[in-house]
Amino acid sequence: MKTEQNDNQNQAASLLPIRVIAKLTGVNIGTLRAWERRYDLLTPQRTDSGHRLYSHDDVDMINEVVGILDQGVPISRAKAVLKQRREQRKGSAAQTPNIWHQQLQNLLASIRRFDEPAIDESLNEALSLYPVDVVMRRLVVPTLEELGRRWQDGEGSIAEEHFFTFCIRNRLGARLHHGAKSILGKPLVLACIPGEYHELGIIMFALSAQAQGFKTLILGANLPLAELVAVIERADAEAVVLAGSYPDNIEQCREALATLTDQLDVPVFVGGHVSVTHNDIITKAGAIAMGEDLPRALGLINESLASKGGNS
Repeated sequence: MKTEQNDNQNQAASLLPIRVIAKLTGVNIGTLRAWERRYDLLTPQRTDSGHRLYSHDDVDMINEVVGILDQGVPISRAKAVLKQRREQRKGSAAQTPNIWHQQLQNLLASIRRFDEPAIDESLNEALSLYPVDVVMRRLVVPTLEELGRRWQDGEGSIAEEHFFTFCIRNRLGARLHHGAKSILGKPLVLACIPGEYHELGIIMFALSAQAQGFKTLILGANLPLAELVAVIERADAEAVVLAGSYPDNIEQCREALATLTDQLDVPVFVGGHVSVTHNDIITKAGAIAMGEDLPRALGLINESLASKGGNS
C-alpha cells in the first residue's frame, strides 16, 4: 500500500501546469484549451480546484501535433493523423489536404478585394488554432512572398503589399499588446538594426517569444545601436534581440555592434537573414547569431539565459 501511495505521489509530482506546457512547446494557453475543447486532442488531469495538469507524454504529443500542422494538415485532422502514425501506417500525411495552401489562396483573394474584415477573420481563425510561429511560417510569410512575386510579374500592385503589411502589423501588434499584460519578469529588448525598416520580422519573433513566457519590449525599425545601452539599464532587460534582412545592414553597423556587446553585460542576439549570411561578422562582434528559425532561436535564448542564471 505504501509503495502504491509513493508511486501516486511521484506521478503527481511529475505533472506540469498549463503555463509550463505552453513555455515548453511554444503553443499558447488559449490554443491548448481550444485543442482540448474542440478537437479532443488533450485530456489533462485536474486538481481539486480545476487546474489542468499535463504529463511529459503530453509534451511529446503536442510537439508532434505542431509538426503535423507544419506539414499542412488541418487541426481537425490532427488526431486522426496521430492515430495513423501510432499504428505505423505510412503515407497518411500525403492523403490529407494542405490546409495552408487553401488558406493562402483565401487570404490572397481577400487582399485583392482590399477586404480588411475578411483578412482579420482569416488571421484570427489561424491564430486561434495554430501556434504563432507556424502561422507566421506557413501563412503570413508565404503571403508576403507571393505578393512580392505578383508585383514583380505585373500581376499585382505595391498597394496590395502595403495594404496587407499594414493589416498584419495592426493585427499582430494588437495581439502582442494584449498578451503582454499577463507576463511578468525582465524583458527582452527587441529592435531592427540600423538601415532595417521592415518590422514584421521582429513583431513575429515577439509573438513567439510571448508564447514561451518572455516579456518583450519592442523599439521598432532602424534603431541606432548606441541607444540600447540606456534602454537596457532603465528597463532592467535580460537580453537584446536584433533583426535584419539585408546583408549590407550588418556590414554597415559591425563596429557599432562590437561596441554594444562590449558595453552591455547581457547577451546580444541577432536574427533574420543577416544572421545566416553574415554569421562570422556577428560572432566576431561578440553577439550570437540565431538564424531564421523561430523555435530554434528561442531555444538558443533559453539556453543562453539559463547558463548565465537568467530567470526566463
